[in-house]
Amino acid sequence: MPLDPNNPSLIFVHALVGQAPTEDQLKHLDSGWAQLVQTAVEATPANRRAALILAKSGVSDVDRLRAALVGAPKPADRPWPEQPTPIGAPSLPRFPEDALPAWLATYVRAESRSTQTPTDLVGMLALAVLSSCLAGPIVLNPWGDWIEPLNLYTMVALPPGHRKSAIFTNVVAPLHQFEAEAAQHTAPQLALASRRQHAAEQALIRAQDAAALCPDEDPHRPHLLETVERRLQELAALEVPVIPRLITDDCSPERLAMLLAEQGGRLAILSPEGGIFDLIAGRYTSAGGAPNLDHFLKGHAGDPIVLDRITRPGEIIPHPALTIGLAVQPEVLRGLVARPGFHGRGLLARFLYSLPNATLGRRAIATEPMDPSIRRLYHRHVRALLALTHPSRADASPLGARPSWPPSSSLPSTSPTTPESRHPSSPYPLSPIPYHLPFDSRAADRLRQFAESVEPRLAPGEDLDPIVDWASKLVGATARIAGLLHLASLDHPCHLSPVTYPPVESAIRIAEYLTEHAKAAYAAMGLDPAIANVPHLLAWIRRARPTTFTRRDAQRATRPRLNTAADLDDALDLLEQHGYIRLRPTTTRSGPGRHPSPTYDVHPSLVAR
Repeated sequence: MPLDPNNPSLIFVHALVGQAPTEDQLKHLDSGWAQLVQTAVEATPANRRAALILAKSGVSDVDRLRAALVGAPKPADRPWPEQPTPIGAPSLPRFPEDALPAWLATYVRAESRSTQTPTDLVGMLALAVLSSCLAGPIVLNPWGDWIEPLNLYTMVALPPGHRKSAIFTNVVAPLHQFEAEAAQHTAPQLALASRRQHAAEQALIRAQDAAALCPDEDPHRPHLLETVERRLQELAALEVPVIPRLITDDCSPERLAMLLAEQGGRLAILSPEGGIFDLIAGRYTSAGGAPNLDHFLKGHAGDPIVLDRITRPGEIIPHPALTIGLAVQPEVLRGLVARPGFHGRGLLARFLYSLPNATLGRRAIATEPMDPSIRRLYHRHVRALLALTHPSRADASPLGARPSWPPSSSLPSTSPTTPESRHPSSPYPLSPIPYHLPFDSRAADRLRQFAESVEPRLAPGEDLDPIVDWASKLVGATARIAGLLHLASLDHPCHLSPVTYPPVESAIRIAEYLTEHAKAAYAAMGLDPAIANVPHLLAWIRRARPTTFTRRDAQRATRPRLNTAADLDDALDLLEQHGYIRLRPTTTRSGPGRHPSPTYDVHPSLVAR
């Protein structure tokens, strides 16, 4: 892409990183910038890096940038900061619970207050609950041919002692209650179907025995063989319903695919632990085996899952909608990148991360319990959303409405009219093509503006570059959150309307929160090389306590961890930006021989004994 000649600072930055400007670009620069760019091309690597730090921090003063390039001495009296700025412990934003629908925001605040836990934990799990209720039968159509499912993968990292299990029990309670009632509702049909199956199996056995004992020349043998065939067909035609499931926990990839097929393609893995990652990686497989990630990758994207079985015909899950909501310890988060395929195949990029500030040591001991009316309102709304997407249990709707499927709406359905179908043993209906929920024009425009603001940040060197695999899915995740917030805000969920502007704006606020936490999560997992390498360089400085050191000293001391020059330069730049070290000015010299290695001064707090 050609550089904008009206942006001299951009041409200057490109010159600093080794991309020499063309003659045409130089012609459009004024004399001051043209000379500065030429100086950048001829400067030593150390001086170019010093100027690049200034340019990235927003400095556009030509004289100051030239001073850095030619190694002009810095003011001798410039003081060190009192203490360096900590690295790897950023002040992360708090979960914006006011972006949630009023009934859900009230519950999140009350649950957090009564349990003295971060609102992030309750808020992120609340999003997973909305996904568990609504994902599957409904998909989003923001504009054009863009179709986005509603399911989310969320992960909260908190140290032990934050009552994660208690929070899970409270927030997920309406799902468990709905599941238990659905199982009780299905119990009579299950018992009847089991009796019929047993009777059919016994009839088949008797027919097979009679045919086996009948001689080949007996004229009745053809009739007996026909009876065996008829009994086989009757047994195959019987449908034994499965127990309805909304949630699972300890589930292998193979078992997950079977459950998704049985439950109409939708399921939620909600757990206060990270044991699911052991199962994904293959806890029960031999060492070195490749993990089976396909069901988890396709379950997030909604791509068809083909289920092959040895003893039964294969099945296709056309529109899987898997929800995952986890609360793990930070140590689990740090170990994820070491799992084979987790990062390379994009599993980690599908999660929405939250790293709340720990509350231990600041909790109130005697807190008032939650107002029971708040909990009842929460249960009522969750059950209403469940009744929308589980019409077979519409009699349990707390709103008194009896939804049909697809739901009644003043909108013409964007889904083709096809007969309702279901998995042979599924307790829930499954439309071959889910209901398409559109965005109104104002909501679509706002989401489009957000997408346009995100796109330039994905470029190399921009702030989302270190998490580009995650950030490339950010707009889709924002659309999903907007759809969930919209449906959760409807007064009558059985009457759908297009997604409006306010839920999109609220989803963007949550997306901004998630972006900062994703950066911190990637740093914790070691996926941001600069931050991952800094502790090794800083540990050497703390151990050796040099007042000054050269780049060559640092390179020798940090091998083999920092093998490449780029890794070392990134770590040195980050330490300098946070005030741990300071690059000494150097002067340009001509003539043969190797240039002297850049020299750094060390902050006095790291040298004092």
